[in-house]
Amino acid sequence: MSSSRPYLWLAVGLWSGSGACGVLAVAAALRKKRRRGEAEGEHPASAGGRVVLYLVSLAVMGAALGVGAFHASPGRLGSPSPQLVEPQFEVSEAASPLIMVQAPSLTDSAQGDESTPTTSPSPAGRTDGKTYRVGFDSVGDVQIGDDEDSIRNAFGTPTSVRPDDSLGKTLKAFVYEEGGLALTIYTLDGKVKYYSARSEKFVTHSGVAVGDSVDKVRQTYGSRLEDRGDGSLALAGQKGRVVVFWIRSGKVERIEGGERVS
Repeated sequence: MSSSRPYLWLAVGLWSGSGACGVLAVAAALRKKRRRGEAEGEHPASAGGRVVLYLVSLAVMGAALGVGAFHASPGRLGSPSPQLVEPQFEVSEAASPLIMVQAPSLTDSAQGDESTPTTSPSPAGRTDGKTYRVGFDSVGDVQIGDDEDSIRNAFGTPTSVRPDDSLGKTLKAFVYEEGGLALTIYTLDGKVKYYSARSEKFVTHSGVAVGDSVDKVRQTYGSRLEDRGDGSLALAGQKGRVVVFWIRSGKVERIEGGERVS
């Protein structure tokens, strides 16, 4: 049945009833005519005449209602079936406190987007497993200031543990060279002080990873970077903490961070 005439079935039913009433009216009129001479006092208002009038009236009403149903629209008589309408919503930042806004820029009084973990996705092209976020305060799940147990809990058994004085002080170095980590975490007096990440699995909270270009580093951090003149670009945070990008052949060779120990 055509969707443009949703009440065609009703119109057909009414017309059929109207036609039946018309046939009955004609039959009653003919019967009345044959008996006109037999019945005394027969006149249009008699019982037979009233039947004919009723049938004619029903036929006319049925035809009229059928025309109305044929031309009726769902909006006037109701939809033949419920219509599901998908709601449309438009939410502005001012209307909802749940909409995330851009992280604050790094200033002298705020550590900015390298101090707080985010839920940003892994960088494009890095689909070889888990990535680890690094910043002023942490490397993966290890926080600067944590005890040495947190290192093993986060990264497992190290490849080696040895003294290291490459940072100007004698520190204990937890070295990871397996599973694509290429990570060293330094501790002093049993507390995590600094880290050095040399694998592309390590990504800052702003999305800069080992292996990215120096241009991406500069575009991401702009004037906040300090060129230290030794092949490194540094971000300064609060409490003497830093994030340092070591550059070689135009790319990030390693990312270091934590408390200054030299």
